[in-house]
Amino acid sequence: MELSFDYYSLPGENWKWTGDWRVDRDLELTDSEGWMYAVDFTKPFHKKNSTFDMVRRRKWIRSCVLDN
Repeated sequence: MELSFDYYSLPGENWKWTGDWRVDRDLELTDSEGWMYAVDFTKPFHKKNSTFDMVRRRKWIRSCVLDN
């Protein structure tokens, strides 16, 4: 499922974003572009693409802080 970045809002009116959206590149869990691979979405994901992998995903993150 794909959602627009606009779908996500701040937790409250006293919060502000501290940067833009970015791909989470945890190099222990993802490849260099942030992708994880699996046979299907119900199976465990792994870092390296293999012949039998049919799906991939990557996580986007954005930080926010409480603005007093």
